[in-house]
Amino acid sequence: MTSAVKLLPEKYNILIKISYSILVGVVGTTLIVGFLSTFLHIFKVARLTPLVIALNGLIAGYYLLDKTKDELRHKHATALIVAVVYVLFTFAILNVFFLYWVGEYILTFYQLFMYLIVGVACTELGILLAIKYFKLNQRNE
Repeated sequence: MTSAVKLLPEKYNILIKISYSILVGVVGTTLIVGFLSTFLHIFKVARLTPLVIALNGLIAGYYLLDKTKDELRHKHATALIVAVVYVLFTFAILNVFFLYWVGEYILTFYQLFMYLIVGVACTELGILLAIKYFKLNQRNE
């Protein structure tokens, strides 16, 4: 971690690590959607967005457990919160992006609900993948 993080009390370090995992998901999704929109039609990008959210949900879940390790008591509940916040921020940013690009909002509340389901499921899968990986590492050491 950076030197500024080390200056904060321990209870804030865990919040910063959780915030980093949310930021990883939001920035990753925004960058991939921005990249896809350079060579695909914007409505095709909107259809591919759940796949991008799924991929970055996996990454955010894995990153969450990778950084916090055993500091979290309730890993699955924290993953649920991270996923919901990640999807809500991503939905808001993508709606603004699509408004700028097309001139209207093309993401609906139905899509938000679908993104929440995909984001929560894949973040949970990322957590489970990280748990299995760390157990295998402990066995091999």
